[in-house]
Amino acid sequence: MKTPFIEKADQLILAEDFMEIYIPKFYFESDIAYFIGREIMCYGIFNFRYFTKEEYSSELKKKKVELHTFALPVIIALNPNDYSNDLVPEIDEEEKVMVLKFSKNEVVIKTTELVIQQVETFTKFLSLLTSGRLPKTIPYLAVSDIALSLQTFNKRDLGIPSLGYEMIVSDIYRDKTDLSKSFRFKMGSKPNVNQLDYTTLNLRELANENSEYTGLTFEDFLYAVQSAIVKTQNGHISKESPVEKTIKYWY
Repeated sequence: MKTPFIEKADQLILAEDFMEIYIPKFYFESDIAYFIGREIMCYGIFNFRYFTKEEYSSELKKKKVELHTFALPVIIALNPNDYSNDLVPEIDEEEKVMVLKFSKNEVVIKTTELVIQQVETFTKFLSLLTSGRLPKTIPYLAVSDIALSLQTFNKRDLGIPSLGYEMIVSDIYRDKTDLSKSFRFKMGSKPNVNQLDYTTLNLRELANENSEYTGLTFEDFLYAVQSAIVKTQNGHISKESPVEKTIKYWY
């Protein structure tokens, strides 16, 4: 992807005719994005599009423009000339997003010097990752790379090897056609598989998907019971967890 920006005096200026940045509403509810005056402080992982004048003049043409992902895991300051709350089905079919609007030669990021480097950026990323709410436009293998880049951009060394991030990602990212299987198995068996052909689970869903016993011992007992009943009615054969095997051994 060519860059739609021109960097000038530590500012990122829009080189294309128009741009829209899409910030999920839950970002604001979860303090991942917030207003300071007219500026929006936002975690730097979100979707965007840039357009020619012809594309921007037609809603039909706008929808056909490729959706890109900004993936800079730090907090940045955005300064749109306008914004609105719209439904963008390519991002979320049910929940509206805040659409930040920019025109050519306008400053998108006021200054790269104000990029905030702090430990909070780690917690925000982990919140997005473990809730399964990172943008679905990020290729599977790139998710772990973004996690590793956290330490570089924020000048922190947590001493966490890449394998640790990869194990978390491999559990949360699932095969769309069979949630009981990690997407990594599909990647391993089909070398040319589309890296976006996945779905994600949050930790609660993951616990219930792994086994009924794991779900019951997690944070939402009622959800786990309901999930177990539905699985039983559908003829699902429960996978025995290591804890269950240990209990059977001792008793």
